Amino acid sequence: MRPIDLYLRALAECRTENDFNRLHISIETFSPPAEFAAIADHSEREPLPFQAMRWIARTRAMLAASGLPIQPYGKEELAPGVHLYRDHASAPEDRTLVVAFAGDAQRLMLPITVFLQHCPADRFAFLVLRDFSRCYYLRGIAPLAEDFPSLLAALGRLVDRSRFRRTIVLGTSGGGLAAVAAAIGLDAEVGIGICATSPTLEDPRMGPKGLTFAPFETLLARRSRPLPEIRLTYGADCHRDAEKACALADLVPARLQPVAGVAAHNLLVELGRAGRLRSFLADLLESAT
Repeated sequence: MRPIDLYLRALAECRTENDFNRLHISIETFSPPAEFAAIADHSEREPLPFQAMRWIARTRAMLAASGLPIQPYGKEELAPGVHLYRDHASAPEDRTLVVAFAGDAQRLMLPITVFLQHCPADRFAFLVLRDFSRCYYLRGIAPLAEDFPSLLAALGRLVDRSRFRRTIVLGTSGGGLAAVAAAIGLDAEVGIGICATSPTLEDPRMGPKGLTFAPFETLLARRSRPLPEIRLTYGADCHRDAEKACALADLVPARLQPVAGVAAHNLLVELGRAGRLRSFLADLLESAT
């Protein structure tokens, strides 16, 4: 069944405001721009409930801010919590593979629909990981992997990275530290942590779960092979994120990239509101390719 048909079926079952919100959050979390565009196009032929039309207008404005035509990413679920977004019309060897570790909200700070729209599909493919246990990926992604080392091994079985021009690893918020460690473990060219934490800073959620940052610390201390280029970016006026970035840079050589004029943790949302998102992502990703 086409995504638009699945959406219309789910929409017909919505009764409360929360029902509509849950449906639209799910779409924003997993659907590429073209799937949203099909919903928006349908709404022009057949008006939908007010809650849907309001969401479509808001999301359409965020996509339009990219200044790009709808980016033709397809979506393929490789395993629960692991999706590959790529344009099948472009050859892998022409693109950079971005292995992306989502944060606790299962997003790259933004709806994936919006994030992908700001990244040209003829230059990038995204392997997006989501840790539904919210454990910094230390418990892997069930049932694919039970811990972080086995998750890295599983990624090698899921995607042949050698087919792509280059691999960079990116993570936002709760996925940022995992991305930096994964960049080292996967021998990627570049690792990017957006508002990432450091294993030296205590997280009170770890102890009750019986978890430590030891798997990350082992990788961060590795010097047996050349390290990838590590970049840590955050809002320059978000003092907590600046503290985390400096602490992480004490453990592994990294370039600190504070973004002026941003005081909030959710850097990408703030840049989107300011109309700076596309240029920021271009500088961050294109310069890494």
